[in-house]
Amino acid sequence: CNSNFWNRFAATSEIAKSIKTEDLLKEQGIETDNTPESESVKKSRETLLNISDKKINTLLPTTHNVAYTPISTAIFQGYFDIVETYLDKNNYPSLNLNIPNTNNCYPIQEIIKQYICRNKNEQVRKLLYEILERTEKKCLITNTNRQKLSPLQEVMQTLDIELNKAFLLKIFGNNKIP
Repeated sequence: CNSNFWNRFAATSEIAKSIKTEDLLKEQGIETDNTPESESVKKSRETLLNISDKKINTLLPTTHNVAYTPISTAIFQGYFDIVETYLDKNNYPSLNLNIPNTNNCYPIQEIIKQYICRNKNEQVRKLLYEILERTEKKCLITNTNRQKLSPLQEVMQTLDIELNKAFLLKIFGNNKIP
């Protein structure tokens, strides 16, 4: 609805441009609230920080039909400090990045989406490489149930040559890349 409205009516003032940007980002599921953290954000962060190593690979219930692993939840909510904590093998030695959510989407795909949404942010790029290193090959070519795209297809759309090369090397190893 918001994108349809803004496609029909041009934002001419700076305030209107700001509102348009916020509306379009919210439509994509990206929160832009610059106010201090709300209670729900604090509760969400606290829940994710209190996940034990025993429960790091379980699917968490949500308010909609898809259940996510804790690391996928932290990724799509943009809590990259929590993602770094989860990736630390000393804190979470049993973390398995090859467990899909109920939409058949793996953490590698979630981090690729964040990489694209955040205009190829370096912090997200670093996390993407760490997750790629610990992800099995089959997860890179498995299509999701919702978008019908694999992580490899999504990373190819970024046109990032280094990232594409890293994915192809992960899939084919040292064999000749076709």
